[in-house]
Amino acid sequence: MNRLMDAQAIFELIPHRAPFLFVTQAEYVSETEIIGVALWPEEHPILMGHFPGKPIVPGVCQVEATAQLAGLLIAYEARRSGSWQPVDSAPMSGVLASIRQASFHAPLLPGQPLNLALTLRALSAHLYLVKAEGHLADRRVMACELVIALRLQI
Repeated sequence: MNRLMDAQAIFELIPHRAPFLFVTQAEYVSETEIIGVALWPEEHPILMGHFPGKPIVPGVCQVEATAQLAGLLIAYEARRSGSWQPVDSAPMSGVLASIRQASFHAPLLPGQPLNLALTLRALSAHLYLVKAEGHLADRRVMACELVIALRLQI
């Protein structure tokens, strides 16, 4: 399997779609690590009101991009192990269960790529601890620790 994930691969692995799909590319590093890029173009609907005339990417969107990247790693690993099912027929989906901590160190402006790196650790068969950092070039923009839960589709 290809370690680089383009838009098509991302669509196959997680159910998010525009305008709420923030991860534009990802690369599988290992069973516990993934890197990726999230991007919000200036015309993204979320930025229209945050803040008019001086938009910045909301921190909650940066955290969501981290959760999406974690979902990609979970789905990729499931595909590698043979337990993965297509998004539209999967009985379970990953959801953000907890934001343990999040910090934002610099504003992220529209059009600036957020380079994310995360590690994932299984806490149980259905819970994962995610630790992530987001950078813009050499500058740390954000960091967070999340819990992702696999839940039955409703």
